[in-house]
Amino acid sequence: MRKKIFIAALLVFTAWGIPNLTTARSVIIQSLSDEQQKALITKAKQQLDAACREQGSLRQFFDKNNISGDADVDITIGHKGEILTVFLVHTDIAEVTQRNGLMNALTQFKLKDISVPKKQRIKFSYHLKTQTL
Repeated sequence: MRKKIFIAALLVFTAWGIPNLTTARSVIIQSLSDEQQKALITKAKQQLDAACREQGSLRQFFDKNNISGDADVDITIGHKGEILTVFLVHTDIAEVTQRNGLMNALTQFKLKDISVPKKQRIKFSYHLKTQTL
């Protein structure tokens, strides 16, 4: 049975002009050059930095919910600058509700003027400071 499914899938991918799944994935990933990805990541980090400063939307959320501390997060952005995933790598924020609030606030944050091609994602690490300097 598995052999039949595999052969059927192989025929479908061959008919689509996709020799194997690995090639299809590399085509999607190569649609942005490394320089373009770095530029988008820099732009995203600048917008997050601005939102964490005094009058930014994330700063207001932190102050309203008494969230203070630092956090290292991995962020994945997708089409039209939406934040798809936020993974908390390390934090000194003690309370779980505050951690969850932080991750929800980041997930709801919309990055402006960042256009990632459809079906492509960009992942980067970000160090977030919830205290004002």
